[in-house]
Amino acid sequence: MKVYQNENVYEAFNHRLDYICSYFDHLIISFSGGKDSGLMLELVHLYYESHDWMKRGIEVSVFYLDYEGNYQETKDYIER
Repeated sequence: MKVYQNENVYEAFNHRLDYICSYFDHLIISFSGGKDSGLMLELVHLYYESHDWMKRGIEVSVFYLDYEGNYQETKDYIER
């Protein structure tokens, strides 16, 4: 049985980041170069700017492990 929530996925994502940032002052985002992790990185970046994390002393790092098996287009995207 499905249970519908009163918030959409984007709102739930923002609430989860609020919760995480209340406990941690350094977030590490894992980035593969794929569309899902690219979207995650973009959403965290938007949240970072709109919630003024810099003034709150919250740091964000990006972790990427190069397996040397990516397409050149993926490497170009990652380096942007």
